[in-house]
Amino acid sequence: MIGAYFIFFHKKPISNNKQAKAKVKMIPDFDKFTIYSSGSNKVIATLPKAKYGKYDVIIVWGGMHYANPDWIIEQMPKELFYTHIIIVADYKTNWNILKPKYDEFIEQKHLKNSINSTSIAGFSAGGYDVYDNYNQNYRFVGLIDPSTNSSYAKLPFSSNTKMVYNDRNWGSYANIKKALPLVAKAINDNGGFAEKVSISHKEIPKYFFNKFKNDF
Repeated sequence: MIGAYFIFFHKKPISNNKQAKAKVKMIPDFDKFTIYSSGSNKVIATLPKAKYGKYDVIIVWGGMHYANPDWIIEQMPKELFYTHIIIVADYKTNWNILKPKYDEFIEQKHLKNSINSTSIAGFSAGGYDVYDNYNQNYRFVGLIDPSTNSSYAKLPFSSNTKMVYNDRNWGSYANIKKALPLVAKAINDNGGFAEKVSISHKEIPKYFFNKFKNDF
């Protein structure tokens, strides 16, 4: 009777390998690398520790002063880092500088054939980097209370473009304040989404990334 009870209720011990896999799923994590540094400018790359098929890439340009790559990372939901490759650059690091460093990182990590899609986003002064590299083929294009001028309203925006702004944050920059509603209208008219909010400039990145985290 005791033997039958033991056979029926005894559970097979979980192997160390299975325990490790279960732990990875329960406690997601990511690695962080500095892939470029020049003076006060740097580029940070993050890579999930757990691999789930192909990766979606997010490239973000920060803004001036406090809005450096480390600060931008703090504004982004942690779950994005567990599933995406994320590249965060200083706004002064234009695409001509960033692309070779990004390509080198992808090559070193043997990820050349593991990229599914690419998204770009820019906060404040980093908005210029997004405008200047706009392409309808990106999965997602994010404009986060961006520095701008009225000429960008002529870009061929599509449904991939999302913008959150508050022109009242730009009181001392009359040209940007005037241009933001024009760009917002162009985005909405072409099937994208532009939203005016009433929150401060510094609060908008966290709002933006939480709002669109499932679109990247």
